[in-house]
Amino acid sequence: MQPPSSCVVYTPAKLADAMAHVLDPRPREHFLEPCVGSGSLIRALSRHGVPQTRIRGLDLDPITRVSDRYADVIRGTDFLRWSAGTDERFDKIIANPPFLALSRLGGTLRENALRVRNPLTGKSLPLLGNYWHSFLCASLNLLKQNGAITFLLPAAWDYCNYAELMRESLPKHFESVRIHRSRTPLFKGVQEGSVILSAHGYRREHKSFQRKEHFSLIDLVRSLKEPEPAVKTLECRGRTQSSPKSSFRKLGDLMDIPIGAVCGDAHFFLLTETERLKLKLPVSSCVPIVSRSAHLRTPFITQRIWKSLKSREERVWLFRPDHRHRHNKAVRRYLRLPRDAGGCDRSRYKIRARRTWYQTELPTRVDGFMSGMSPLGPWISLSSMADLSATNTLYVVRFKYARTMADRAAIALALTTSVVRHALLQVGRRYPDGLLKFEPGDLKDIRIPTTNRLKGISRRYRQVIRLLLSGDTPAAERLADEWFKKQDN
Repeated sequence: MQPPSSCVVYTPAKLADAMAHVLDPRPREHFLEPCVGSGSLIRALSRHGVPQTRIRGLDLDPITRVSDRYADVIRGTDFLRWSAGTDERFDKIIANPPFLALSRLGGTLRENALRVRNPLTGKSLPLLGNYWHSFLCASLNLLKQNGAITFLLPAAWDYCNYAELMRESLPKHFESVRIHRSRTPLFKGVQEGSVILSAHGYRREHKSFQRKEHFSLIDLVRSLKEPEPAVKTLECRGRTQSSPKSSFRKLGDLMDIPIGAVCGDAHFFLLTETERLKLKLPVSSCVPIVSRSAHLRTPFITQRIWKSLKSREERVWLFRPDHRHRHNKAVRRYLRLPRDAGGCDRSRYKIRARRTWYQTELPTRVDGFMSGMSPLGPWISLSSMADLSATNTLYVVRFKYARTMADRAAIALALTTSVVRHALLQVGRRYPDGLLKFEPGDLKDIRIPTTNRLKGISRRYRQVIRLLLSGDTPAAERLADEWFKKQDN
């Protein structure tokens, strides 16, 4: 059974040659190409002096190709099934595996893919995974001590949840690892860039990790052909790093994303300034809030911004009196209003469940706000107004470690990078009108880049959000990517 042809993209000759160069081929070594396809990778190995008898190739397609003369190719064979029973082992492996969700595979292909285990963790692969992940795991099972791999992978390598264990564990099992990310598509019909994973010294002590990003195929090829950097221990503020975990972190490790205050009866509890004045309710009996995604139109919410919402007659007050207002006539009058005269519907569950029915529970320490439903995807409007809260139509953001506004802006800016926004599109639930719905549980597993470069970051965040809100998403992503690219450099 063949996988859909849409999951197969053929490696350009220049890139294939650069991938072979990275492996530093030697004539006496044994090579594996698990998905030969058109044969561009085995041709490249041959051009680097590897004899046909030293290259094992496999492919599901039973039709012989002219390029098969460059390797010992077994056609019409499922590599994943073959890998489970072969005694062959290889010094170096080169591959451009198929990109296809396992859930879209049928019959024995999916069964064989799900039987593969991650050799670095011993764990089986999830059904929600992808075919390329199975190929990578199966290939590592066949790699000799001190061996090397070069794989062409999708951009999902950087962020997908199903390969998180592979991302974190693989560097620990190779002496050196290099990640090359192409920011532009390498193939027709593919709308995002790709990743070249190059790792040397299998099962040896890890000593170096390097990541580079490129904006053209020419730059990518040139960088791949550069000499391997001298092996040295990574340094980060004086501490030894054995893996690249510090470059990307889960959003949930950096902040909490609870929903806003659940009042139970918005008609009664949420007020405009005119309504508050008409009811003669004191300011101290109300809490300033933002209550709609339309209120989030600026990268930072200041008191001036909130006052402008108030002047436009938005519902920016949450009625929440406390013991200080027991004897205030206006407060007592409003609390006693019957339901048919504009009073509260106290029969609602959220209201009945409260100890004091009119005291809505508020989220603690609000650092910012986020809409869970937006055509732009989630972004953070950072709060610089004390005591400003939100209703449950919005999420509130509470940072765990970021205490300064610059630290918070760094995390918020990371959410607008192209790699993160692409990851968000994978977890968002799209509605017919184009809106995307995001749940806090989905957002916490998204991996974002980190940076120590903070000078001027608040200004950059303002620029990015203005572009995003104006509809120029590509320009916004480019500005955000540029900031983290400079950090990498």
